[in-house]
Amino acid sequence: MPETDALRRVPGRHGDFWVWAKDNTIGAAVIHYGEWANREVQLFQTLLRPGSIVLEAGANLGAHTVPLARWVGPVGRVYAFEPMLFSHQLLCANLVGNGISNVRTHQAALGQAITELSFPVFDPVAGGPNNYGGVSMAIEGETAPCLATTVDRLDLSRLDLLKIDVEGGEREVVLGAMGTIARTRPFLFVESFNHAAAEMAPDGHRTWLLDQLGGMDYAFFHCITPLHDPCAFRGGDIDIFPGQWSFDIVGVPRERGQLTGLRPATDDMFDADPDALFTADFAPSA
Repeated sequence: MPETDALRRVPGRHGDFWVWAKDNTIGAAVIHYGEWANREVQLFQTLLRPGSIVLEAGANLGAHTVPLARWVGPVGRVYAFEPMLFSHQLLCANLVGNGISNVRTHQAALGQAITELSFPVFDPVAGGPNNYGGVSMAIEGETAPCLATTVDRLDLSRLDLLKIDVEGGEREVVLGAMGTIARTRPFLFVESFNHAAAEMAPDGHRTWLLDQLGGMDYAFFHCITPLHDPCAFRGGDIDIFPGQWSFDIVGVPRERGQLTGLRPATDDMFDADPDALFTADFAPSA
């Protein structure tokens, strides 16, 4: 697949990635830094082991899918859901290009029910700069239909990490996964604050998540990741994301072990230390 003005192939920390040249967030990070939010990848590697099973809701171009697949190894499995056609195409190209064969991709959304949803249509070739990884159904304009299913409908016998980043639809994914969460007891990694979530509550999904999952014997922590990392693969001297962070909540089933270094999610998320991921550690139960 040749490079064009719209499509670039970039060497990165976890492999070579095809990105849309006008993607001003994940694509821009891969182009400038050779990675996207790699501190989060390091956290996943702390929690998971070879053979783990991962489900990723909102895989985008695969910047995390590829390292997750490499980490869990050939015995492990990653289920990657990405509803946007142009992002799903890049996801598949990046998996094939990096020799990844333990990922099952789905051009579908995850939610609370099996239904058909309408997603905005964007043209990353002819369009202008945009956050192509942050496309929400709330954006007005031309739409295209996309199948939506639930995590519970997959009837997974094992799940070790449920990672959710779906631009405001995180609550619906959690509600459609309650049976799986209760049965398989995975680690949870849920984006808790974004533009869509901020319109639902001042603290996004934080209070809702703690209330919804509070009786399931999980410990919850803030995971605040600066989009600029001075230790980036391609160098981090220039900050192209000044004052921007990714706000997520990590859920740890208490029987799996103890996570240290991150602040409890009961604290105000804006008081959390973005550098805490450098010291985060996990001690699994015996």
